[in-house]
Amino acid sequence: MLLKTKDYFCPTASLTARYINLHSAQYIMSFIRLKKRVNNYYAYLVINKWGKNSSKQKVKSYLGRYYKLKSDINNQNKHLPLYIKKELIFIYLLKNELKSNGFKQKNKYVFINPKGYLIDIKTNDVINKYTKKQICIGLNEGYLCNYTLKNLSKFTIKKDKKETGKNLIKLLLDLGINPDKDLFLAIFNTLINSK
Repeated sequence: MLLKTKDYFCPTASLTARYINLHSAQYIMSFIRLKKRVNNYYAYLVINKWGKNSSKQKVKSYLGRYYKLKSDINNQNKHLPLYIKKELIFIYLLKNELKSNGFKQKNKYVFINPKGYLIDIKTNDVINKYTKKQICIGLNEGYLCNYTLKNLSKFTIKKDKKETGKNLIKLLLDLGINPDKDLFLAIFNTLINSK
């Protein structure tokens, strides 16, 4: 069975979706959907499947209550340290983005917001510190939640540099990290050269 993939940006969910074309001509796309209940929004991972004559949507998982943060764009770091280890790049990027949104660093992997949002990069947890329930944080144009953090931890460098670059920028944008061109090139080159 041969798998071919095509990337598609889903503007309604602001999350990159992935189509998988199987030999049965079935397409699968996943994205994050927000649903409003009373006065709060809740995030869900939704899967779309298209067959020859039909399409179906299914909620795959609940991602938590949605909280939108307003980031300080002027406070974002626009450079990468000269000598940074490959495994620390994503922590560095998340740390800068979170600090520009009022988070305090508790230890190397844990960040806490005064409103009680707790992010643990090591365990891929995004929770409310007081209720211990998972949450989804709207960061810039992306979603910071357990699902997107797990995708970050699964990132691998492919032989094809173009595909690696596409996957990397989509991953960062999905998380809400919006690097400028120079910062992205520095990240990409550091990852590729330290392979």
